[in-house]
Amino acid sequence: MTFTFRIRGRRRIREANQARDARLWAQAAALYEAHVKRRPRDVAVVVQLANCLKEAGEHAKSLSFYERAIELSPTDADVFLQRGHLFKLMNRRADALASYRTALKHDADNPHAFRELLGMGEYDDLPIDDTVTTDEAVNTIWLDITDLIEYAKHNRSFSGIQRVVANLVRFAAQQAPGAFRVVPVVPDYARLRVLAVPIERVQALIDLFDTPRVERKTIDKAILAVYTSRYKVVPTARDAVVIAGAFWIYPHYDVIARLRKNGVRFGVFVHDLIPIKYPEYVHHGAIVDFQNKWVEVLGVTDFVLTNSEYVASEVKAYLNDTLTFDVPVKAVPLATELRERTASPDIVDPAIVDVCRHPFVLCVCTLEVRKNHLYLVKVWQRLRERFGENAPKLVFVGKWGWDVEELQLYLETLGCLDDWLHIFNGISDGALEYLYERCLFTAYVSFAEGFGLPIGESLVHGKPCIASSTTSMPEVGGRFARYVDPYDLDDGFRVFEQTLADRTGLEAWRDDIRQHFSPRTWNAFCADFYRCVETFHAEFEGAPAALNCVLPSAKIVRGGESAIAHLAATRARIVTFDAARCTGWSQMEKWGVWSVNSVATLEFGSDLEAGSDIQIYLRLRRPAGKTSTRLTVRCADTVESFRLAVHDTFIAFSGVVDADRRIRIELNVRRRGSDADVGVGFIALTAIAYFAKPQHATSLLTGTD
Repeated sequence: MTFTFRIRGRRRIREANQARDARLWAQAAALYEAHVKRRPRDVAVVVQLANCLKEAGEHAKSLSFYERAIELSPTDADVFLQRGHLFKLMNRRADALASYRTALKHDADNPHAFRELLGMGEYDDLPIDDTVTTDEAVNTIWLDITDLIEYAKHNRSFSGIQRVVANLVRFAAQQAPGAFRVVPVVPDYARLRVLAVPIERVQALIDLFDTPRVERKTIDKAILAVYTSRYKVVPTARDAVVIAGAFWIYPHYDVIARLRKNGVRFGVFVHDLIPIKYPEYVHHGAIVDFQNKWVEVLGVTDFVLTNSEYVASEVKAYLNDTLTFDVPVKAVPLATELRERTASPDIVDPAIVDVCRHPFVLCVCTLEVRKNHLYLVKVWQRLRERFGENAPKLVFVGKWGWDVEELQLYLETLGCLDDWLHIFNGISDGALEYLYERCLFTAYVSFAEGFGLPIGESLVHGKPCIASSTTSMPEVGGRFARYVDPYDLDDGFRVFEQTLADRTGLEAWRDDIRQHFSPRTWNAFCADFYRCVETFHAEFEGAPAALNCVLPSAKIVRGGESAIAHLAATRARIVTFDAARCTGWSQMEKWGVWSVNSVATLEFGSDLEAGSDIQIYLRLRRPAGKTSTRLTVRCADTVESFRLAVHDTFIAFSGVVDADRRIRIELNVRRRGSDADVGVGFIALTAIAYFAKPQHATSLLTGTD
C-alpha cells in the first residue's frame, strides 16, 4: 500500500508541475494541496502550493501556506522572497519589505531580494554603521556618488556623466589628489544624513563596467556591497561636498543647506544646460524637473564647476540674467583620453565585418532628435548623387533615444537601411574599436552639446571629425576638426563633398592628427577638478556661507516648484523664498512649505540699504481643524503677535534691514491642549513681501501675484 501511495504521489506531483508550467494555477494548486494533505512536511511542495495559490489570486490561503513553509524551514531565503512578492500583491508594503530584508539576512548574495528592495526605493534601510565618524584634523572632499549608484542599478555600461564620476573615484583611490583626502558618499537626503562608503567598494563596482558582458547579478552584488558598507559621517568646516553627476535626480538639498550653516562648502559640476537653453530637444517633463532642481541646487551652492568653457559661459549668463545672486564658476574641461579596457572579445557580428569591407563614415552617439542624424542622411543623399556608388557608406552606432519618429519614418520611406546606411545598437567596445580603426573619418553634427566627447574620441583614434560649429564642439575639436552649420544642409554638403573629393587632403588631415593631437588625460582632468575644489575652499576659509537668496522689495515672492515653473515659463527673473528657509522648516512642496518646529526662522538678502525701516508681509495659514494657533513674530527689535486663519492670509509687521543687508525673521507658534499634536506641520508659508516705509503695499497684496 505504501508503495502504491508513493507511485500516486509522484504522478500527482508530475501532473501538478505540468499544470504549473502551463500556467493553470488553480489546477496545479489543487494537485499540490492533495499531496500536502498526505505529506504535510514536504516543504518544497508547500512552497509550490503557496506560489500557485498566489498566482491564482487566493492570497489569504497562499499566505497561510507560506507561513507553514517558514515554520518548516525558517532560514530558507526563497520562501521569504516569495512571501514578499505576495505581500506586494496584497499592497502590504511594510510586510513585503520585511520579508525581502529577511531573505537577504539568510542569503546575503540573493540578487532577487536586493533588486526588490532597490525597486521599492528602500535601499537606504539596509544596515549601516551608526557610529558617527569624523576627523576634524583632515581636510576632506566628500564626493557624492549617488548618481553613479542609481545608474548602475539599471544599466550595464556607463554614459558620459557616470564615466566622469567613475574616473574621479579611480583617481582618488590611486593617489592622494592634494591637501584633501577624497571619500565617496551616498547621502541619505530624505533623512538628512551623510553616509560614506569605503572607496575600495566603489572602485570594485566601477571595474565591473569595464568587463565585457558582465552579468546583472554580479553588478547587483557589488551594489549591495557598497550599501552594506556605509557609515555615518559628519562633515566639518574643513570639508567640501561635491556632486559631479546628475544633480537633478535628488529629492531636495536640505541636508546640504544644513551642512553649509556649519561651514561646509558645496560645489556642483555642471555638464550642460540643454534642457533650459534648448528645450525643443528635451521632453517637457525632463525640462521642468531640471529647471526646478537647477534653481534649488544653486540656492545652496558655493561654487560651480563645468565641463567646458562654453558651459561656464552659459552658467554665468544664467546667473546674471535669471537669478538675483551670483556664484563663482570655473571650467574644468573633460578628458578626451580613451579609457583603459580589458581585452575585447572577437568581433562576432558578421554585419559589422561586412560593412568594414567598404569605405564608410562613422557617427557614434545616441539616436535622438538633438543629435541631428536626419541632417546626415539628407547630406548623404546628395553625396550619392554626386559620387554615385563611390560614395562611402554611413554608419550610425548608438541606442535609440527620444523623439526619433520623424527619422525612423524618413528612413523607412527612403529604403536605405542595410544598403548605404547601417545602424548598430548595443555593440561591444571591441566592435566599436573595430569600426573606429577602419572608418574614413567621423561625423558629429549635433545641434547642441555641453562638451562633445565623440569628437575627442575620434581624434584620439587618429580619425578626422566633421562636427557642428555650435555650442562647445569647436572647443573640443579645435583646429583638428572641420565644422558645419547643423542648421544649413548646403554648408554640410559642401564640407563633406570637399573632404571626400580630396582623398590626398584627407590623408594629410589624418597624419596631422596622429602627429600633433595630444589628448587630455583623465588624470589631468581629475587633478584639475580636485585642485579647483581645494582652491575655492581656501578662498572661502573663515567666511560665512554666501546667502543665495536675495528677495527684491515691493514684490510678492512665492516658493516651491510651481513658482519656479511659472516664472520660467514667462521668462521672468526666477525669485523664490526656498533658500530663505533657515531653521525649523520641512522640504519645499509645490505650493510653499510647512514649518516642522514650534520655532522657525527665515533669512534672506535685501536690495534695500542697511538700516532701512521696512514693513514685512508673510502669507500664512494654520492646519485645518486647529483653532488655537497663535503666532509671535520677531524681526530686529520688533515683536508682534497674530492669530492665524485656516486659509492663506497676509500678516504684516515692522522690521529693519540688518547691517549686512539681510532680513532675519523668527516665527514662534504656540498651541493649547490637543491642538499641539498636529501631523502636517505648525504653519504653512506661501509668500513673502516687504516694502521700504512708507511705501504702500495694498494694491500689490490684494492683486494677483
